[in-house]
Amino acid sequence: GVGAGRNAAIRNASTKYCVVVDDDMIFVQDTDLLFLLESLLEQEFDMIAGIVHTDGGHTPYEGSLDVIDGVMLQLPVMYTGEIHQCDIVHNFLLSRRKTFLKNPWAPELKRFGHVDYFYRLKKAGLRVGFNPGVIIEHLPHRDQLYRAVHTADKGKYRQVFLDMWGLRDLKPMYKGNRYAHFQHNQARNANGI
Repeated sequence: GVGAGRNAAIRNASTKYCVVVDDDMIFVQDTDLLFLLESLLEQEFDMIAGIVHTDGGHTPYEGSLDVIDGVMLQLPVMYTGEIHQCDIVHNFLLSRRKTFLKNPWAPELKRFGHVDYFYRLKKAGLRVGFNPGVIIEHLPHRDQLYRAVHTADKGKYRQVFLDMWGLRDLKPMYKGNRYAHFQHNQARNANGI
């Protein structure tokens, strides 16, 4: 899976810091890695991500991961335009190489590895930051072959992910899901989260 490739790339890197991006992301004028690095160091994050634009607009993905009654909720945080901490962000990450090495991706997950990775980071107590001032463009693959490969065995790997964490279900983030966000905040307050 993708996780095995990312782990190998990090192992073979020789720099103090590494940036991890998807293969369909493009660095643009606003992809200011120095600003991202400064944010990582000044805010004392373990990892930091920038904002991802798809088709010219922000694709929200940064948010929280909480488990309530065996259901993992992945919901958006309130967007303030400021640098802030999140549980999960897009695959546009900057961190110290040693942090990536200590926290590898699960190579057995060909799907759901992203949610698994960030949940592992949360459980380990790592701080993940989000800097909306650093932008990368996402040009997603849209051909039929990519879609077929990308969705193959989705149910199988979903169940593997759920079983790994002893979960009943996963409720992913959906753009514009305001009612779910409202429910999430009520659930967090009711459970003292």
